[in-house]
Amino acid sequence: MSWKFDIHEGELWIASKHLVGVIGRKALWNSIQRSNTGQSPFWRVRENTSDGRLRWIAIPSIGQKLLEDIERRFGPIWYQVLKELLPPQVERMIQPFDMEYFLERKLSTEQARHLARACGWCRRLSVRKWWHDWRGIEPPLKGVDAWKHAARIITEEALYNFRPGSGRWLRARVRQFMKDERAALVPRKKGNKNAAKGGRLRQKAIARMIDLYAAPIKMSVDEVASVYNHEARERGWPLFSTERIRQILYQPEHKVQWVASRHGVNAARGLVEPSLRRRRPAHPDALWSIDGTTLQLYAQVNGKRVKPWYVVLVTDAYSDAIIGYGLGTTETADVILRALRMAAERSGYAPRVVQYDGATANLGHEVQQVLNAMGSLGIQAQPYNGKSKYVERVIGRLEQGVLRHYPNFVGGNITGRSLDARANPDLIASIELPSPGEVVRQFEQAVEVYNNKPGKKGTSPAQRYDAPRPDDLPKLEYLTLVSIFWVERRQPLRYGKDGIVMEVNGERHYYHVVSEPMVEDVEFRKAHLGDRFWVRYNPDDLREINLYDYDTREWIATAVQQHEFGALPHEWEEGEGTALRKNLENRRALVEDSIEAAERIRRLMSEEDLEEASFELLHKDELNGIQSAFEEQLIEQQAHPRRPLYYNPDVARRLLEDEEDFFE
Repeated sequence: MSWKFDIHEGELWIASKHLVGVIGRKALWNSIQRSNTGQSPFWRVRENTSDGRLRWIAIPSIGQKLLEDIERRFGPIWYQVLKELLPPQVERMIQPFDMEYFLERKLSTEQARHLARACGWCRRLSVRKWWHDWRGIEPPLKGVDAWKHAARIITEEALYNFRPGSGRWLRARVRQFMKDERAALVPRKKGNKNAAKGGRLRQKAIARMIDLYAAPIKMSVDEVASVYNHEARERGWPLFSTERIRQILYQPEHKVQWVASRHGVNAARGLVEPSLRRRRPAHPDALWSIDGTTLQLYAQVNGKRVKPWYVVLVTDAYSDAIIGYGLGTTETADVILRALRMAAERSGYAPRVVQYDGATANLGHEVQQVLNAMGSLGIQAQPYNGKSKYVERVIGRLEQGVLRHYPNFVGGNITGRSLDARANPDLIASIELPSPGEVVRQFEQAVEVYNNKPGKKGTSPAQRYDAPRPDDLPKLEYLTLVSIFWVERRQPLRYGKDGIVMEVNGERHYYHVVSEPMVEDVEFRKAHLGDRFWVRYNPDDLREINLYDYDTREWIATAVQQHEFGALPHEWEEGEGTALRKNLENRRALVEDSIEAAERIRRLMSEEDLEEASFELLHKDELNGIQSAFEEQLIEQQAHPRRPLYYNPDVARRLLEDEEDFFE
């Protein structure tokens, strides 16, 4: 019989030596001893008659869990049994003239040998309810499973033109063989005419089915069958049932032709695009993977149910550990830098490579500047392909393994079909939702649980992350960390009336250089009002920024956030009153200095016999021209007394003066 299984007294038995790899040698020996001594009412054990050292164990007597472990290791038990029993029986079913029949149809010797064996399989399986040969044996063999196991065994033999993809396909071929004998196995191109009778499809008919099913309006298979069969009657094409059309459409060679047009390119990638297996990095901190997602936990704000947080995760691809995260309302450079800083402080090493997607914040000046400062190579994952990012699997495990056990869990991906991945709406409606701050604490707790939760191999992500690093992996000292995460703004900022105005995460911050706490340095304002500076700042601490010269990039000063004074004296904090008076004095002094400077310059200009600014000075040339024209007109009037003077402002003024003298 089988080297793994045996049939004895109406039951299947498994060789004890093959259980060593399932439960271990010591546990196996202890179980056999308890069975032999009567201490255990379960395992039934017998010795092999030809080899006393071999023990057989009755499969019906072992537990369900161990049975599942056995099938996980060896495959379905009846598949293994039939794999040993059926092939020798098939050999006896091959007839002498089978191979000659196929050779006469100009098939190669190898192809004829394969089809002769296919004849043997069809004859063996053509017996009505052939699996009844093992009827009454425990565990029982069902007919559906028997056909499925036989199809799998034949597929593994890789016979020419006889590769059943399912038990249903195999049963149909056997029925065709019972009707047409060897002719049913001859390939179409070699003269098989059976398909023309009802099995062979015209290429145009298949193309029409695919065309209908590929339409973006997503016709159902029933609707495709209705339209196709109506057109087929007019064109003389073969008619097919709805189920047969479904089988045709879902054949692999046909499915790849309609899936992208029907469901879109991104969906097609997940359904038909082949996966590439990748080895894990060789050690921790070799590759960090970054991605952001909406935190799938509800909170309550002003009586409304909201998802308040967006989270960016930094994960280690070697261990799948979450080593850094940042929380914000949207995905911004500040949130990403916060996550990177936590990862760098947790690790103490600079990663060789950092993987991220094509989000604007990831490709922005601040994030790229930090990666360059760490000496890490930044690589962009394949666009619109979640499988290319290592962090995606961590997000899925965090949500489905930890977050979904919170009562305020929103639910997994909206495209997920499993109800287990979705939230219970009745539960959410019946509980009091936490505040946004409490959601943050829930998330921090979930990250710790995920990092320390053992996996299938018994180790947690945190334990795997603590594995040794190579000696050449660069370390990040404290001072290096401080300098790396002081990022520079992409564009210089101007020191204006309100000082330096810098916007971070949609919020404006106001900075100025101070001479003492809460008091602006007036001399710096006089010297640099209107100048542009390069600005460097720490995203985790926005209380102060550094200003660098626009041309030389040399450090000029450190500016701090402007202090907000209380509106009323009784609201002032300690020292605010004194600082406020000094600022007001400085403001008045600044204006007085401006006025004095203007007076001083004016006196200097008068000493140089330069006129004071006035209307006449501004339009001196025009006024001189008007006066010259008037004088010329007077001379002309004297020469020609009857000719009137043209209107001139000076003339009008003088006439008006004469009129006033007249009335006086």
